[in-house]
Amino acid sequence: MGGDGLPVERGSCGLDACWLQAPAQAVMILRGHTGPVTCLGWSSGGSQLASASGDKTVKVWNAATGELILTLEGHSDYVNSVDW
Repeated sequence: MGGDGLPVERGSCGLDACWLQAPAQAVMILRGHTGPVTCLGWSSGGSQLASASGDKTVKVWNAATGELILTLEGHSDYVNSVDW
């Protein structure tokens, strides 16, 4: 489920962006990582989305607006997963 309650069919991740897609429509593009995005995870309430990346960071986004809330730095290698 996406943050707006709509089902998210898939999330595609490239070098610096993630495309969250519901059936037949693009919901949001998140840009900001400088390495490949390896994982996405929704907060339990659906209001935030976390993205893990090969740039050694986790970014937390406002799921409704796509605004970057927080960047977690300090990992020594790729971040391969996120969970709330």
